[in-house]
Amino acid sequence: MNKKKIVIIISILLVVSCNRSPLKNIFKQEVLDSVRSYIEKDNFAHDSYLMLQTEKIFHENKIDINNGFIIGPLYENLYPDSEQGNYIELLKYKNKTVYIQFFNASFIDSLYHARTVIYCRQDSFCIYKNVYSHNPIMNYLKRASLIYYKKGKLLVRNDIDSLYLPKLSVDNLE
Repeated sequence: MNKKKIVIIISILLVVSCNRSPLKNIFKQEVLDSVRSYIEKDNFAHDSYLMLQTEKIFHENKIDINNGFIIGPLYENLYPDSEQGNYIELLKYKNKTVYIQFFNASFIDSLYHARTVIYCRQDSFCIYKNVYSHNPIMNYLKRASLIYYKKGKLLVRNDIDSLYLPKLSVDNLE
């Protein structure tokens, strides 16, 4: 081999070894496939999504919630006290971005912090008759899915709003 080829190969190896591996490499492929499937099935075609650990969302219902991740549309003011720097880009898929939120971003290298966060347009859902919710966290939970492991098998649950949101009675709404 001539010297020029050796220099090129060494340069490529140095560049590759200095690059940080993408955050998505820490997740199992089947988890990433579930995230991609969720995006494909999203009827609202949101622009961005947020994955949260289940223990980061408060719930009142007296049921056991499996540890895992919740994925749903990323609305602005989902957590009013959060900072943009807490969002870290996990992956891009079909021009959609999936973020993870770390509640103590000071532990994460700033190279991973999302420079520009793309938020979804705020929407709503019908609670009862002509009563609509515009609350970001309620909309997130209404449209989210839970990805978790049970007995070593990856499961996805789509009706998670019943796990986290209070049960409404028709008597309370009229």
